[in-house]
Amino acid sequence: MVSASGRRLVFVAGLIGSILTGGLRAAELRAADTNDDALGRSITLARLDEIAAIAVVMAEHTWPGFDPLTYPALFYQPDGWVFAIGFPEPPHGFTVVTQDGEATRHRERPLYRAAPGAFQHQGRSPALIQGRWTVISKFDPPETLPTGARMGRVAGEEALGRFFGDAFAIFLMEQRKTSTPFVTGAAAYPESAELMALTTLEQRALTTPLQMANLSERNIEEFHRYVRTVVAIRHARWKLMGEQLAAIEKEIELNEGLRLFTSTMVHRHALNRMLVSTDPGKTDGTFVSWVNGPAMRMLGMGYPMFFTLDNPAVTLPQVAVRAAVLGALLDKTAVPWRPTALAGEFALIDLLAQTEKVTPQDEPALVDAAKQAYNYEPLLKLARADLERLKAGREASLRHFLPNGQGHIEIVLPAGDVATYADDPWSTGHLGAGRLSHPGGLTLKTAGLEVEASGAGQGAEGSVLTEAGVSRRQVKRVQIVLPPDAPFK
Repeated sequence: MVSASGRRLVFVAGLIGSILTGGLRAAELRAADTNDDALGRSITLARLDEIAAIAVVMAEHTWPGFDPLTYPALFYQPDGWVFAIGFPEPPHGFTVVTQDGEATRHRERPLYRAAPGAFQHQGRSPALIQGRWTVISKFDPPETLPTGARMGRVAGEEALGRFFGDAFAIFLMEQRKTSTPFVTGAAAYPESAELMALTTLEQRALTTPLQMANLSERNIEEFHRYVRTVVAIRHARWKLMGEQLAAIEKEIELNEGLRLFTSTMVHRHALNRMLVSTDPGKTDGTFVSWVNGPAMRMLGMGYPMFFTLDNPAVTLPQVAVRAAVLGALLDKTAVPWRPTALAGEFALIDLLAQTEKVTPQDEPALVDAAKQAYNYEPLLKLARADLERLKAGREASLRHFLPNGQGHIEIVLPAGDVATYADDPWSTGHLGAGRLSHPGGLTLKTAGLEVEASGAGQGAEGSVLTEAGVSRRQVKRVQIVLPPDAPFK
């Protein structure tokens, strides 16, 4: 066991496969374009045109002052072409793209390229590239399995939705004058079947008004009743989990939730304006047939219920999903809620409560009625069984981090928040009592300790286990499994 308070420890790349976020392999540019490189250039310019078209509508109807093309961006296909735009100078390893002796530009900004395969990215987008927060847009190769409604690549507007969401995260950071576009999730939720069942109850209650596409005088009162029910269930959840966790969820909603909401607006604007590709069938296969799916498609409000996969209360993405739905419900009320949400002053659920004039005295009856309507008792029974299954399934994962003849390091940290904490919320494993595995990577920095783990090639559990308090920043202990030949300094 090593105390982090004594000396500086650095875990280098060879130890746990660390890859600096947005790092570039040193590579020489090829003298001439290959066909792959030319295709990548055409795809990048086509996507920039689409972003510009939707940005006009987004600034007019959703977020005034938000222009996603204000920020640096990097477009790439894994192990293939890579292009960058929005930097004052070419990033390291990039050169200006030229054609017939002239620099290729989009909205007066020069386009840069690096050698095919030069860019490797592990982690989230946006990422810091040469000190600037940059949107990382991956162009996935064709898939053999169906993607949404058709075969092949991910639908073009889904990639555009992610781009807008990532750019909005930078915009939100600037508006609120924070230092990072990310928030830190919770680590230790109560292991409560009641909380699991109530979360699923909230999920069902959210879905009902969201699916009411056509509101009129015939169903508007019914819609408002459903929304008041959502408010009551949310407040009951937060009361059950406690003030600290409720505060963390509010922060997630006002950051990651608004980001996801912005992504879904790409679908809405593309559909309402009947936007089509600028280059159908010639360059970018994703633009041949836009899906233009409704917000439900991106929000993932599907079945089976979330807690059959994991405790729904513990994952940051699911909190963000519910926040995006709240944004959609606020839009249906026609209340000008976005300036207040942009400032981060009130939780989205509290804005709904104000709109619907829900009082604390109203809420118990609303929750009781929802329990009857959405079959709470069977949910609770299933949650109890599922919680036991989850606890039993954790044992194998925890054994992976115990000393077993492999190199193993355990570090105890002093009380308090670490200075820097970043993980992949989509893959972090929750092993109970604030214990988190990090197969998707982890960045942790505090006095005397730096950990950079990419997660690449580390198996289902990853190589790092953290134990934290209510917040993931409250790291108490770090356990690291080393490969037999791992270098260390």
